[in-house]
Amino acid sequence: MLVTVTKGPATGLAWIADPLLPSSDIRKFSGTNEAGSNTDLAGMTCDAFAHFSFQDSDEAFVLVDIQGEYILNLHLPIEH
Repeated sequence: MLVTVTKGPATGLAWIADPLLPSSDIRKFSGTNEAGSNTDLAGMTCDAFAHFSFQDSDEAFVLVDIQGEYILNLHLPIEH
């Protein structure tokens, strides 16, 4: 859902928001003031997506508070 301010000095600002999920298995991949500290594949993927979005938007957009719920836990082999 897109939430847009319609009155006051912040008129026109918008946020993308999701409804609260009823699950207790929510994982937080980044916070408002922190990012880039994940060490597993899912977390590093979120970090990379946030970084790419920031760079690709010419530093106009920042993805924060990335969180999610594990639906399927895949253990994929990674070759080095």
